[in-house]
Parts: sequence; C-alpha cells; structure tokens
Amino acid sequence: MAYSVWIAGTTTRTVSCALALLNDPRFEIHLIITPTPKPIGREQQITPNPLHQFATEHQLPVELVQRKIDQQLQEKLQAHPRPDFLLVVDFG
Repeated sequence: MAYSVWIAGTTTRTVSCALALLNDPRFEIHLIITPTPKPIGREQQITPNPLHQFATEHQLPVELVQRKIDQQLQEKLQAHPRPDFLLVVDFG
C-alpha cells in the first residue's frame, strides 16, 4: 500500500523532494498546493513557479493559493481525499 501525499511549496528545492517521492513506490502524490503564477522579469510575463511546472509536466492535480489559504480554498481541499502526509517545503 502506498502512502498518499500532498505537497505544498514553490521552489526547485520542493521539486527535488517531489521528484524523490514520485520515484519512490511507497508514496503517491495526490495533490500539489502552490501559489498562483506571478509576473516575472522586465516584461512581467506570468510564469508558474518550479513546483507548478513540475506538477504540469507530471500531470498532477494542482490547487492554487492566491494570498492565503482562505475559506474557498479550504473547501476545495476538503473535496480531495485526505492524505496520509502533507509535505511543506519552501511554501510561498
């Protein structure tokens, strides 16, 4: 039986942890929680963070956080099956 995991984070360090879990048969990543894409650079192009890009590449479900985990996001999270673990690495 594999443990279900939600991962909350933003950076490449979070991606390293997520990749380790993705490659370990003892774990299944069921959800990624990460901030919404923000404008980056001189041209202010909307760019997803590294964890969001990782989730997209690996077709993992994503819940985006606007500024904080508000009531609306809490309701969305409650719609997902509860995980065995929540891993938080460099969130925000």
